[in-house]
Formats: sequence, structure tokens, C-alpha cells
Amino acid sequence: MSSSRNKRRIIQKSYENLVLEVDALDEISVGTVELSDNSVLDNLLPDNTTVYNDGAQYSYGLEKEAINSSSEYDSDEVNDADQDFKSGLVKWVAKHKINGVAVDDLLKLLSANIPGGNLPESYKTLMKTPTKYKIDLIDGGQYYHFGLERQLQRLSKIAGFTDNFETIELKIGIDGLPISRSSKKQFWPILASGDILNNGKPFLVGLYFSLFCKPEKSDQLLGPLVEELTLLLANGVEINGLVRKISIKCIVADAPARNFVKNCVAFNGYYGCDRCTQKGQWLGRVVFSELDAPLRNDQDFRRNMYHNHQVKESILSKLEIGMVSSFVLDYMHLVCLGVTRKLISCWRSGPIPLRIGRQNIAQISERLIACKNFIPSEFNRKPRSLVEVDYWKATEYRTFLLYLGQGKIEPHPASDTPTAVTIRETPEAKCDTRLVSFCSAFWAAFTTTIVMRLCKQSWSSWTSLTVGVSVAVVGLVFLAILIF
Repeated sequence: MSSSRNKRRIIQKSYENLVLEVDALDEISVGTVELSDNSVLDNLLPDNTTVYNDGAQYSYGLEKEAINSSSEYDSDEVNDADQDFKSGLVKWVAKHKINGVAVDDLLKLLSANIPGGNLPESYKTLMKTPTKYKIDLIDGGQYYHFGLERQLQRLSKIAGFTDNFETIELKIGIDGLPISRSSKKQFWPILASGDILNNGKPFLVGLYFSLFCKPEKSDQLLGPLVEELTLLLANGVEINGLVRKISIKCIVADAPARNFVKNCVAFNGYYGCDRCTQKGQWLGRVVFSELDAPLRNDQDFRRNMYHNHQVKESILSKLEIGMVSSFVLDYMHLVCLGVTRKLISCWRSGPIPLRIGRQNIAQISERLIACKNFIPSEFNRKPRSLVEVDYWKATEYRTFLLYLGQGKIEPHPASDTPTAVTIRETPEAKCDTRLVSFCSAFWAAFTTTIVMRLCKQSWSSWTSLTVGVSVAVVGLVFLAILIF
């Protein structure tokens, strides 16, 4: 079908050019030729030319020697056109993320209606999907390394890529991901992202899978990544003919994953703090109450000077990154799902001195629901009542902390927390030392008054409850002995 269309276009163009010459010279008489008549068409075209038609008729007034346009048709042009169509189809599938099954159906439809289109029959053949993978067996599961350099090369070919940089700053993310609640199957993806790549969206570098447990050794999980990063940090990566430098901006992980990849004690251990060297205090849980404890530094960490904190040397120490400063604290778990959720829980059902009463809870819930219609689309979720606070997501806690909580809470020992966090999150606070000092002073007072009092009251309540239960059990045992 495509071959016949190309030939018709070539003949039509040649005919139009010749007609113009005829009109000018008035030397050639124009007759009528019907393309549906194969005998007449054979007289017009060379013997080695075959034209397929669908019954369309074209008028030509040319002698056989006047039409020799089939000689202009080149098979290389058809091959180039097919290749351009195929590459365009590949880009279209990748851009719109078309399902593989849908692409298979589309290829069958195109092949049935476009004979000789040289299209593949399978989605995998069209997209050149690899069929063989080098999967490494490590302790606990399987790992496949997609390759950081290969992913960077792939992203540089996507439409919209801006080629105006010399250095690529990467953020590496590591975390566990349960697949379902009915089994222990889990993924541990290794992600990377850059501000100038893929619009800042993360992309996959490596993937670990296990049927029942997390990776047992971080050295095995991170080995391929560290080996590749060592070469890229030293030599860079070539993109569009230019060598670009690679640097690691930070490593993002929650507390359990961070301790796992750094080979440190658990985050809730006595020496589990990532930032300071103090020993925690047990108040029903490990609490770090000192605000001026000595801080950890990258040099001592590399020399394994923190014997109570470090279990063994991490494979990440081979990279030129700060083993303390390059690991950022997890804002979502620490602030949103940590302090904010704890405060709301204490206001609702905590120790009596910290409760704000049922009427206040109901008023806050009404105010939150009243704001629902005024929340812009940039916010991921609409506000919900405090009755459903057990089902809130991290984005809802963040909205309450930074925007809604400041006007919905009556004066309370911890009601200035949203204001302080909001000030600290503003761009101006990063440059104004006075704002930073104010927020730090507030958080120090908040820690020493609210948090420590809460922990001590909870621990004293638990201790009293334990003693009471123990006395009751002893009394029942003594009474049973007397009776029997």
C-alpha cells in the first residue's frame, strides 16, 4: 500500500510538471489514461515496475517516452521512510507510556492494513527490549543493576533535554518497599535524580527483590553502584560528545535504611543518633535529651572512631562523600509523621496536662472541614477531621503543620510549633541568622518542656501501671494459696 502511494505521488508530480510545459509550448495533446487499466499502465511504465492501485483514476496525456518517472523511485527512500516511521512510533510509545499489549494490537492492525511496512509483530522487538538479564544472586534475594551511566545516556535522548551544563549533581535514594500485606515479598530500589535530568523525577538504578527478607549485607546490595560511581566520579560521563562531571549531592534514606547502608547501630539504640555522640536515656523509649552534645564529623567516621555507633566499615566509605554530612535527615518521618502526628495524638488522648479537650477538638475539626473548599489544586489532599487523624497521610500532616494549624489551634504550650517550622522552611530563613536562631531557641525550649515532660509522664504512667498490675497478680496468687 505504501509502495503504491509513493509511486502515484512521483507520477502525479512528474505529470503536473509536464502539463505546465505543455501549456507553455502547446505542442503535446492531452488524452486520458485510466490507472485502473493495467494494460495501459504497463505501456506507460517500464517492464520492471509494478504499481498497485485501489481503483483510483488519473488523467494523463503523455506518450510512453514522456513518462519515465518510475526511474526516480529509489528503494532507499522507501527504506528510509519505513525507518523514520518506526523510530517515530518508538518515540510515541515511550512518550505516552503505551501499554505493551496495546502496542502489540496496534502493530497487528498496521501490518494488516499496510503491506510491506516492515513493522515488527511484537512490542519487545519494536522497543528493542532486552530478553536476557544479568541478575545477581545475593544473600537473601536477587539484584539487578540497570546501570547509572546507561540511564543517564537514555535520559539525555528524551525530548526536552537541556544540554547546557557541565556537572550533574545526583541525589541517591535507598529504601525498602513491601509489595503486599499478605506476604513478605519486597523490593529495595536504588533511585537517583538530578535537577537537570527528567524534570527532577527519580529514575531506577538498581533493584533488589526477595521473597521473605531485606538484604542481609549492604556491601552486596551497594557493590555494583559503588563500583560504577567510583569510575564516574573519577572520569565523568560522555553525553552528546562532551564529558560531564558527576557529583553526589546527598543520599536520602529513612532511619532504618540509613543505619543499614552505613553499618551503624539501630536508630533507637542508645548510641543511634546520626548527628551527635550522646548516649540516649530510657524513658519508655530511648530519648536524646541533650541539646549541646558533641557532633559527629566525616573525618572521625571514616577512621571508625565511633565504636559505640559504627558496627563495621561501610562500602560507601570508598566514595568521596561525607558519611555524616551527605546523609540528609528524613523530613517526612521526623517532622510530618513524627513530631506533628505525636503532638496531635497528645492533644487528643495524651496526658491530661497536654490535652485540649473534646470541644476544642470538635471546633478544630469543623474549621479544617470548612477549609476544604478553599484548598487549591497544588495540595495533594483536602483537609479531614481530627476524628480520622489515624488515617492521615504525610502530606496532610504537612498541610496542617505549615498552613492550617497556625489559625486553628488556640494558645497552647506547643501551638507555636507550626509557626516556627514555617519560618524555618522559608527561603529567607536560610540567609537570615536571626530567624535561624529564633527557630533553634524555640525548638530547644519545646524539646526541654513539652517532649521531655511527655516522655517522663508516659514513663511514670507506664511504671505505675506495671507496679499496680504486679501487686494485683501477687495478691491474687496469695489469695489462691489461702483458699486452696
